[in-house]
Amino acid sequence: MFVSAELDRFRATWGEDMARFDFAVLDVPEYDPAPWEAGVPLARFLPFERPAKILGRIVFYRMPILQAARRSGDVALFVHAVVTEQVAGALGRTPEDIDYLR
Repeated sequence: MFVSAELDRFRATWGEDMARFDFAVLDVPEYDPAPWEAGVPLARFLPFERPAKILGRIVFYRMPILQAARRSGDVALFVHAVVTEQVAGALGRTPEDIDYLR
């Protein structure tokens, strides 16, 4: 629910830039972390090969996000940070550039 609400806000803010991405939520990652990932990933951006109409998919992992969010104290703000980081990476921008809360 939190991820969906965040994505709706980013779509409203970034419109056309968000139209060429797909989003999914899975309970847990389907495979082990990559060597460059520290621990269990909270989300992953999976770019598609061109000339696809969709540039890539961002997959959010519900259970790891919930576990990490409980430790953070503010679930909504934590989810916002995760979504912001992933959307920024997909758009080739920094989180600070796209964060609608700043």
